[in-house]
Amino acid sequence: MKKQALKLTVCVDQIQFDPEDEATKHFNPNTCGFFIYLNANLIKESLPSDGYPNIEMLLEPIILSNSSNVLRIVAKDLSIPEGTDYMQVGCISLPIDYFKNILETQYGQIFTQWITLFDDLDDDEYDGDLGENDEEHPMIRTHIAVSAYNPNPVTPKVTKQVSSTSANKPTTASVTPRNLKINTAAVVALQNAALKSRTSVTPNKLEAMGSPTAMSAIKNMQRRKTIVTESGTKKVVMADIEPEVQEHKEPSIKNRRAQKKA
Repeated sequence: MKKQALKLTVCVDQIQFDPEDEATKHFNPNTCGFFIYLNANLIKESLPSDGYPNIEMLLEPIILSNSSNVLRIVAKDLSIPEGTDYMQVGCISLPIDYFKNILETQYGQIFTQWITLFDDLDDDEYDGDLGENDEEHPMIRTHIAVSAYNPNPVTPKVTKQVSSTSANKPTTASVTPRNLKINTAAVVALQNAALKSRTSVTPNKLEAMGSPTAMSAIKNMQRRKTIVTESGTKKVVMADIEPEVQEHKEPSIKNRRAQKKA
């Protein structure tokens, strides 16, 4: 018993008749359709309106192990009304062993050939070789391929190659302590302080600082002052700098006498 399931792909896309055969001269090859069966079970239709598509079916091990199973192809002229006795053109049955015995080296290979049709369902077994054309009409052109069925295809993983240079280069993750915690508020404060320290002073600002108005403002700036509170403790407070006032001293008697003599 074959343990591996197989995927069978079948396509029938042409039919030929003998123009001198009275039994088939009323058939139109352009209106013929093909019906694919597994034994007596219809799998799918291959019609000219669909462009004769590929038909795929799964041949499980239980099907492959029974040599009495067949793939049957039935050709019908679709221009003839359904139910008419002469609607059916012909049929052919391919034993399942044809597909089971295909070598693994031939998996995926397409066997294209012309196969002669029979007019009797009870005597339509194919006895030729896959890939070899028949010569008698009517005959159909078939394309058959067998491949291994994999229900769970594995997608290969692509591993990125690391160069020797990048392999020896330390990364951020390798040099940063895992328990490092960043104080966001402290970082912002340091950035603001750095910005203030980098503030440039233009010549206009320097000139303004040397003016009398600026100097007067500097004199009136606040400074730290230590005071003694009622409880006797010392406390540092900010106090305004008072402008210096020159005291007016009266001249002494000696000086006044000297001024009178003068």
